[in-house]
Amino acid sequence: MIRAAIVVALLLGAGSIAGMPAVSAGSATRVVGKPLAAQPATREEGVQAVDDATAAALIGAIATQFDQRRVEVELGRIDAAPAGFVQRELSGNGRLRIGDDTTWLPFHFHALYDTEQATVDSPQLTLGSDEPGALLARRSPIVQRLGSELARRFHQEFAQQPTQIALDTVRSAPAGGHYLQLRARGVAHFGGEGQAGADIQALYDTRNGAWLQLDYQLADRG
Repeated sequence: MIRAAIVVALLLGAGSIAGMPAVSAGSATRVVGKPLAAQPATREEGVQAVDDATAAALIGAIATQFDQRRVEVELGRIDAAPAGFVQRELSGNGRLRIGDDTTWLPFHFHALYDTEQATVDSPQLTLGSDEPGALLARRSPIVQRLGSELARRFHQEFAQQPTQIALDTVRSAPAGGHYLQLRARGVAHFGGEGQAGADIQALYDTRNGAWLQLDYQLADRG
């Protein structure tokens, strides 16, 4: 088990993170965090290297989702488990605060740490709490907005084939001072190539209608 307590305030678009260029939301940038110190010589230094690399990668992953917003990040507990000869599987949690919001938003993550290169590669970040939330009606405005944005992104990703994705159930819960956390299930259709279940999670800014996060995971096609 590794513990870290790291607080970082960023004004996105105004610089770079650990030598990486600033990126905008929605980009396909591959985020890799690497500590600035030399190769660790002791166990304590090795633990700190994991902490530093994880923090850099997490901050980079968050930065890609918040365009031109000030984000304050606090990295909390990190757990590590063996995942092959040179990798460790990391999981942990933390919290962040966006812009002038006074409420902290929790998050948790999973990532792989390369012990030879001392890097954390593209962590999977989930914003918001684990609460199931309230079931929304299919005709509610926020469900309609989620369906439209999801369909747009899905069509963009699979532009070379006829596709369609439909929402089934959508649940929402307050997150921070101005945001809604949405979790949904749906079905993705791939023309004559079958269909797949879809798990969707999103973070919605109620003030300006911006999608701060919208991710979907597809099951095996059947």
